[in-house]
Amino acid sequence: MEQTSNVLKADENLGRVLYIGPDELLFSMIDSHLTEEFNFESLSISSGKALMSKTIRDAADLCFISAAALGDSSDVVGYCMALRQSKPDLPTILCSADVSMSDFSTERWEICDATLRIPLSRVATVLAVSAAIENNAGFVQKCIMTARWRDPDELMDPVPSEITEMLQQELAGGEA
Repeated sequence: MEQTSNVLKADENLGRVLYIGPDELLFSMIDSHLTEEFNFESLSISSGKALMSKTIRDAADLCFISAAALGDSSDVVGYCMALRQSKPDLPTILCSADVSMSDFSTERWEICDATLRIPLSRVATVLAVSAAIENNAGFVQKCIMTARWRDPDELMDPVPSEITEMLQQELAGGEA
């Protein structure tokens, strides 16, 4: 039986790529690496620690998170798990200088779909995107099979309105 792969081809559109954190240099480097391979639209949220509203979560098709913007490792894991619970079908790539190497396996499935070691290369970035999309499809299937799939808004505490407004303004204005 032939399986269809979710791995993107070079001429496909990534959709909306969301960057979480104030790391403009990292995200501009990722942007330049992706531009060589894919069509996409960049969205940025500079305040890494605030969980985003449903509107912002639903606007993204792929997400890169700067671990440095979130604090220590327990903060990173907590944020990523909350994002994963709120939007399990969002392929997520965690970018960190604190990991020993990039990881495109399902080892960190509960917090992200792929991990990129900083400094990163174009090849690693493209591989991370393909792995994240493929791994996320498997994660979603696992959630469905184990009845873990729930309405994201039931899992999230309401985001304070001033944070929601700020994030929506940043998203609309394209601020980093």
